Amino acid sequence: MDVTDSELADGSVVEDELVFAGKILWGDEVRDVEILLTKSSDVLIGTAYLACSGEVEEMQKIIIEISPHARDQMVERGASEAEVYLAIEKGEVEPARKGRKQFKKSFQFNEVWRGKQYKIKQVAPIVADKDDKLVVVTVYVFYF
Repeated sequence: MDVTDSELADGSVVEDELVFAGKILWGDEVRDVEILLTKSSDVLIGTAYLACSGEVEEMQKIIIEISPHARDQMVERGASEAEVYLAIEKGEVEPARKGRKQFKKSFQFNEVWRGKQYKIKQVAPIVADKDDKLVVVTVYVFYF
């Protein structure tokens, strides 16, 4: 667990706990973020306060790495980094070859791709579990 200290307005020092480090989708942009919770019971969202209210659940950190090959395929096939992350986080999952997982998520598209109009774009990253992270090994994109 990553822990750091924060100084509160009254000058007291409390521990913070890193509960998430990774990428988020902000509008149409993927951003790197770190979310910290303080262990102070005097703040609005402190972990001590949440623990008293019974609302704290164990959060799992997930690191997603996109391989160079997958990045090349994303460009060639028309998938954005944000779509790949969303497919992994919110898409349907099914087994793939070599013990990997395939995630699928459909997006409203209503655009032209390679000279043809499509309504739906389905992004399907193939992901391998490696140590303590998920590695995107390739990305398929289907247009409907």
